[in-house]
Formats: sequence, C-alpha cells, structure tokens
Amino acid sequence: MAVVKVTESWKQLGSKVDGIPGITPIYVNATKVFSVKFDVAAEGNSLAALTANDGTTQVPGNGAFYSSGYNYLILRNVHVLEPVGPTLFRVVCEYSGLVNPFSQQPVLRYAGMRHAEEVGHDATGKPYRNTIGQRLTGHTRDFYDVIFTLTRNEATDTIVGGAWRGVVNSDTVMCGDYTWAPKKVKIEDISATREYTPVTSGTLTFQSWFYPVTYTLAVRTHVVTINGGSATDIGWQYLEANHGSQYCAVSGGPTRDTVKYGLGPDVLLKQDGTLVMPTDPDSSLYWLLFDDFFPTAFAPLGLSF
Repeated sequence: MAVVKVTESWKQLGSKVDGIPGITPIYVNATKVFSVKFDVAAEGNSLAALTANDGTTQVPGNGAFYSSGYNYLILRNVHVLEPVGPTLFRVVCEYSGLVNPFSQQPVLRYAGMRHAEEVGHDATGKPYRNTIGQRLTGHTRDFYDVIFTLTRNEATDTIVGGAWRGVVNSDTVMCGDYTWAPKKVKIEDISATREYTPVTSGTLTFQSWFYPVTYTLAVRTHVVTINGGSATDIGWQYLEANHGSQYCAVSGGPTRDTVKYGLGPDVLLKQDGTLVMPTDPDSSLYWLLFDDFFPTAFAPLGLSF
C-alpha cells in the first residue's frame, strides 16, 4: 500500500473554549481534519493514516503547532474516524492550549482562618481585673481573619524568594471589590509554579517560561476601644496598656492603691505622660500601639486591580 494523497480538508479554530476570565485560565481547542487516500485497500491503512505523508502534505504528529500564528495551540490527540471507504480515511487532529498567559485576569479566591488571641480588656477599653484589682492575663477569644489568595501570571519568580513574607501594608490595597487601609493586610506566603508556552521562530521551537504566582493575603480585623474613645480597627498592630510594675516608678511620685491595682506599687501614665491618680477612671490609661509586623508599601507588587 502507498499513500496517494493527503489533503487538509477542514479546520476550525476556537471550536471549544474552556475557562472563565478571572476565575480559571482560558484554554482554546481547535480541530483539523485530513483526508488520506491510499492506492489499495489494506488492513494497515487505518493505522498508517495517522502518520500519512504524500511528500507535500503530512498528517501532523502530537506536539505540532496549529499554525505559526497560534503557537500556543498544540496537537494533543490524533485519531481516525470510521473509514469513508477501504482506501479513504478521515484523520482528526485535536489541538488545545493556554491563551497568552499574560493576558489572563488574576484569579482571586476567598477563605477564612481562625486564630486565638489574648484579650486583656473589655469592649470599652477597660482592663480585666480580679476581685482585688489585679490585671488578668491568659484570657483568649477566637478571632477570624479573611484569607485571600491572588494568583496571576508573571514573567519571573524572583518575588517568591524575596523578603515579602510576613509584612503588612503601609499603603492602601485594593483587590476585587475590597479596599483595605494600611496595616490591615499581611502577606502570609508567596508561591509559584513554572509553566511554559511554546514559541516558534522559523523552524526552531523555544520554551517561553511563565510563573503563576500566588499571594496569600490575611486580613485582620481587630477592633478595640482606646482610652474609652470610639471603636478602632487596629488590624495587625498590637495593643498594650502602659501599666504595671514592669514600668519604673517615677521618683517622688505616689504609688497606686494596692487594693485596686494589686499587691505592689503600680505606675500608670496618661497619654500626656502624667501620672494616673487613684481617683482617675480606668479609661484614662495610656494604651500603646505596636507594629507586630514590619509595615511596607505593597505598591511595587501591583496587587491592586
């Protein structure tokens, strides 16, 4: 048996599209059909049609490109349909590929994470105390962080090995329909996988690498009342009352009431640095804010979209 003629008889680009922009990557499927004519009927014609070549046209093999203009479409499957006749066969070539990865919208996913945190004050900002006035420690409650994972395609993975893990935003961050003020968002982790899309130049084939980079962002809502004022969301900051024997007594100043504030001297300072007197209410305590994590501008990452 010999191949008489191979003809590309039908093709369709974009015969199927899978994926949703911004949700899952976009994959395009395309199809080509080749007609293969043999000179005589033979048992092996069906198998030979898969790789038929008449010297001018050849049925492509797996891994071939759809065309030079669509080098992201790669031949994934070649199969023969029911024969038209003993010497005429139809060969179907099915292509698929990822559309230009850098044209894809980021993928934003939402989740939650519970964490326990020690709470030393009530909703009005007053510290918890026992019956003799000593501060209570070790009291915890559950808080819930919102977790966002943002995945987008990038040209390099250098950011993965950088110093961006464990930092909080010092500028405003916007993702999807959400906007967060400074010190509310922490980068928990950054991860990436390496993938490639084929690129052709003449008869040569190159591998063009790209990296789906995933940013795991934790948003902390930590609402407190400072000095009896209005509720404030301090995010990833830490709140500590300026009180207790860990602070040095002011020379010549009075000591605290040992019945209300414990069994030893206690020095309490107001926000202006003056001593809190025994007759002052608890709401006059000076609450200190500390950064638990290093705040830095997220602008270089371009996470806002």
